Amino acid sequence: GWNCTGVEASETAAYHAREELKLPVVTGSDALSNLPDSSFDVVCIWHVLEHIVDYQDTVKQIHRVLKTGGKLLLGVPNFDSLESRFGKAGWFHLDPPRHVVHFNRNRLETIFSESGLKLSRANDFSPEFDFFSFVQTAQNRMGLPYNLLYSKLRGRKTSKQLATIASLKDEVLLFLTLIPLVILSAIYVPLMLLIDSPGCIAYIAQKEDD
Repeated sequence: GWNCTGVEASETAAYHAREELKLPVVTGSDALSNLPDSSFDVVCIWHVLEHIVDYQDTVKQIHRVLKTGGKLLLGVPNFDSLESRFGKAGWFHLDPPRHVVHFNRNRLETIFSESGLKLSRANDFSPEFDFFSFVQTAQNRMGLPYNLLYSKLRGRKTSKQLATIASLKDEVLLFLTLIPLVILSAIYVPLMLLIDSPGCIAYIAQKEDD
């Protein structure tokens, strides 16, 4: 029942949305800035902000296009999480070069306060990320090629180098550790939510005035 507009970096993805899903999608580095003022009730940037170099300008543009009383839905990886500290260079969400910046709660709250958007915490539980992220981070720390499981599940080789590095030993270790780590994740993820150290953090923000 919503009238939606998409903003997409990839022209290929935008084409699919336009032609197959019949959704209006704008592209280009200035796509967001070309949207009209005070024209949206809701903006969703779910695991998007960490991909944007000029994220502060993006937040300002979101404030501009929201109607007064409009809401922003925001989710990002949690750089202060125990998983991030344990994973270090093997943290699943580190993901260079696709992720160009990372955030903690203090930084996010400062950015949005300066932009005129009032933040309130949302449910941090992100089942589409949390369980898998723990498993992949643990396997990365075991010395397996970075995000090997993720690459296999996506059905693609992220690089020629990855295909070369993934030896038979790596493949065996990948599958031997998979089930134990999945079971362990069912304990780990709720525990991290309980102690307020989730792998991802989520907020709802509201535009209070123009």
